[in-house]
Amino acid sequence: MGYVGTVSAACFAAAGHEVWGVDINPQKIASIREGSSPIVEPKLGDRIAQACLSGRLTATGDLQEALCDADACFVAVATPSSRNGDIDTSHLLRACDQIAAVAPHLKQSLPVIIRSSILPSVLGECKRRLCSVPSDAISICVNPEFLREGTAVDDFEDPPFTLLGVEDAALEARLRSLYEFSSAPVIVLPPNGALLVKYASNAFHALKASFANEIGALCAEAGVDGAAVMSAFCQDTKLNISTRYLRPGFAFGGSCLPKDLRAILYAAKSYDLDLPLIRSLLVSNEAVMQRAIQSILHTRLRRIGIIGLAFKSNTDDLRESPLVELAERLLGKGHELKIYDPNVSLAKVTGANKQFIDEAIPHLSRLLAGSLAELRDCELLVVGHTYPGVRELLESATIPAIDLRSAPNSAC
Repeated sequence: MGYVGTVSAACFAAAGHEVWGVDINPQKIASIREGSSPIVEPKLGDRIAQACLSGRLTATGDLQEALCDADACFVAVATPSSRNGDIDTSHLLRACDQIAAVAPHLKQSLPVIIRSSILPSVLGECKRRLCSVPSDAISICVNPEFLREGTAVDDFEDPPFTLLGVEDAALEARLRSLYEFSSAPVIVLPPNGALLVKYASNAFHALKASFANEIGALCAEAGVDGAAVMSAFCQDTKLNISTRYLRPGFAFGGSCLPKDLRAILYAAKSYDLDLPLIRSLLVSNEAVMQRAIQSILHTRLRRIGIIGLAFKSNTDDLRESPLVELAERLLGKGHELKIYDPNVSLAKVTGANKQFIDEAIPHLSRLLAGSLAELRDCELLVVGHTYPGVRELLESATIPAIDLRSAPNSAC
């Protein structure tokens, strides 16, 4: 009955469920039984008082008593940081051991729902400990929480979505029934995927806060109102505040992003200002390139067909294209390449882009294939963009492929 457990217990009880809160701290138990909140959180005290008055919420230190007639068991113990940055799982694993010890004495099988923030490797250890009892006594799934201190009750009762990490249809139906009070969409993923959604969310929140602070610092040095800049920035809900650029894929490139990042960093340097987050973006982009190259080298295949050369599909712009860079590095390591990009045809390219080909990559232009069919004698296909016929080629050919569009480290 810590922060997540107390909020969840009170809100489930307010939604009409009968809830038992379990904790080893007698003061927390006494507080909840008296109808008061053991933690400071807006609206929580009222929810606890009303739930206790209605008889839908109580607390105990006796785990077996709480689980005797339970339809589900939520585990919401703390997982604080260890000194090395890993999470301290001692409380969680102890709770799993205690549940496993009680499970054989229960009247029915028990779904154990992990609500604590943990990594997939920890879930495996939880399963090992919980499944030390007869296999039909316990089923395990996850239900990550997205509660912010100060608005936790509102976040529980009106969430953007409810996330379930479950692979059993019957168990999924049982979990869905717990959230019938909410109109929010229910997202169902495998347990490990659901766990990482929580970490991705918090990492992104930290990223946004740090980004706004770095832009604010740059604005201050330039004598600009940083709040006004970020306010205008947030008005763009098509690109800036949207799902755009939030899909795993290959490195970014083109005539804008790398150039403008370098310009920001140059300006910051002139102000003697360090912007470590923005500075790390180009480093991170290079790491994407390195992972792609390593996945290709790992195949030990030499004749490679690359699908796509421009920095993105539906353009012929090759300036700072990551696929050009990839091709250059593979050539440097002695690979034989054939490159297909229907938008990059020497007969059609004109102006600055033709000049770039003629001056910077004339050797690559000689490797361009006129059709996808010319790539069928390659030993490996590397897919950078989507063009007509690519899916059919991948489905019909027996050539292994590495798809950079969604999973740069996977071969299919």
